[in-house]
Amino acid sequence: MTDSDHILFAIGYVKDSPENLCTNATRHILDILKSKGHGKFVFTGAGTVALSGEQPSFGGRFAHFMSKLFFKAKQEDKENQYALLDKFPDVNWSSIRPFKISEGKKTEQYQLGFMKMELSASISYADAAHAMLNMLKSDEWKHQSPFIKY
Repeated sequence: MTDSDHILFAIGYVKDSPENLCTNATRHILDILKSKGHGKFVFTGAGTVALSGEQPSFGGRFAHFMSKLFFKAKQEDKENQYALLDKFPDVNWSSIRPFKISEGKKTEQYQLGFMKMELSASISYADAAHAMLNMLKSDEWKHQSPFIKY
């Protein structure tokens, strides 16, 4: 990994994943990028995580509550992953926050930004990857984590 300039991180959390999988992997990635002094880190976050200064909609608050209730370890891991970024202000990072991600075609016809997230919001893996690759090409979303949906 030390020869890489950029890192795309799309590790999913499944039932038997190690505790704090995303947080621990992110910590290692950020340490490496900080020591190199350059490179970008683009990752897949979670649409159920509200970031500092955001005012989630009722649907967003409900989704967060349900995620904490039924997927506590996953939700806390993603929240801790975002909290970790504050400790690395010099690292160039961006992320997308899908609510639901699933199989589907690449359409390149999605919304990326800070809109209200509906509980029905979804995106395909292909379009999520497309957005992440575009984040590597530009600093438009530097230190930001927009929602992504159709």
